[in-house]
Amino acid sequence: MANSVLTQCRSKLVIISIIVLFACKDDQTDFADLEGKPLPSFQLLMTDGKSHLHTKDIPTNSAFVMILIGPQCPYSKAQIEEITKNISYLSDIPFYVFTPYPYLEMKQFDLRYQLSKYKNIHVGIDSSNFYGDYMGVFAVPFIAIYDKNKKLIKAYEGKTSARTIVELVNK
Repeated sequence: MANSVLTQCRSKLVIISIIVLFACKDDQTDFADLEGKPLPSFQLLMTDGKSHLHTKDIPTNSAFVMILIGPQCPYSKAQIEEITKNISYLSDIPFYVFTPYPYLEMKQFDLRYQLSKYKNIHVGIDSSNFYGDYMGVFAVPFIAIYDKNKKLIKAYEGKTSARTIVELVNK
């Protein structure tokens, strides 16, 4: 009896590990068919656990970047490291970094990378994965660059260079 329970637990662990691995992506996939799509209306719970940011409240005076991440995904971590390492190039670009994962995981991610210290990086949770479903996201990190009118310029699954982000924002 105990062996069968242990075997079931191991099987479930293997399945979960495979799902997490395949939902975490290093190589880049372009979502050209989404270009021009408007930013959907939804809200994020911010890492303070109290306040919310609604996408309708994102300022329309400049382009911005939405980044859907997995807090345990090594490629999501590498994406955030790429951004923070190059923050001097990126300090004028608003970033909205969020996940559908539980609050505690996102809070730990925020603390690990000290994202709250950057004025242009806003961190939150899309608990219903509204944005991921809307955009048809299958893997993280998912990077979407929007123009000042909240229309999608370009979107990628997989790590994207700071240089590419700057070039697209300045397009």
